[in-house]
Amino acid sequence: MDAFLFSQYLLSGVVIGVIYSLMALGITFIYSVMKMINWGMGEFYMIGSYAQYALIVSFFGPRRWYLALPVAMAGVFVLGVVIQRFLLRPMFVGAIERRDEYATIITIALMVLFRNLAIVLGGPNQYAPADYARPTTIGTLPISGNRFVALIATLVLLGLFYFVIKKTWVGRALRGAAQNRVGIQTAGIDPSASAWRWRPRPARCWRRTSWSTPRTARSRPSRGSRSSSSAGSARCSAASWAACCSA
Repeated sequence: MDAFLFSQYLLSGVVIGVIYSLMALGITFIYSVMKMINWGMGEFYMIGSYAQYALIVSFFGPRRWYLALPVAMAGVFVLGVVIQRFLLRPMFVGAIERRDEYATIITIALMVLFRNLAIVLGGPNQYAPADYARPTTIGTLPISGNRFVALIATLVLLGLFYFVIKKTWVGRALRGAAQNRVGIQTAGIDPSASAWRWRPRPARCWRRTSWSTPRTARSRPSRGSRSSSSAGSARCSAASWAACCSA
């Protein structure tokens, strides 16, 4: 194979892999926090693509593609909220006995539903909007404008996700839920609550921690003896601390 052709295939594979990393990130993030696997993640990805295509073709046009992208993302977000509220929420409030089996059945059913719905509405053919960005080159390798924009947008979203998870109270609370679910429940945080209910209130961290700590844990042990249970209760883990700060 020609070296130039191989480089083109390699670049195309890297771009597609970076774009698919968003879907892989969603799968791992949902599993780490909610302890469930969304088997229909690819279909939600597909719905976003169809929504963006329909908005570009019918409403905004190729020149205003930057308006179709956030609208499509907001539409898929609303769809996810509705599904979580009416189909997935019962497994977190004690209404479902076998929550793992329930989550598997529901998400696989959604996968089959959305896949067949796309076949019925869109047919077996593939659709793509006209190029809304000029072709560019990475080094000496040409790349289509659409894929280049998708690559840049994916890198920006990955960076934004990293910032939220590592640098904000909400991200630390989510990491706390992933690391120690029982610990944040002990600190007074409901892991099944909606994410937008976690508001950063750093001034209440000490008071919320003192409320959730038993009185025996706050008492100072006598000299020469140290209760392991009291010391263990007094030390608030990083996960519980982040969770109680963000409550």
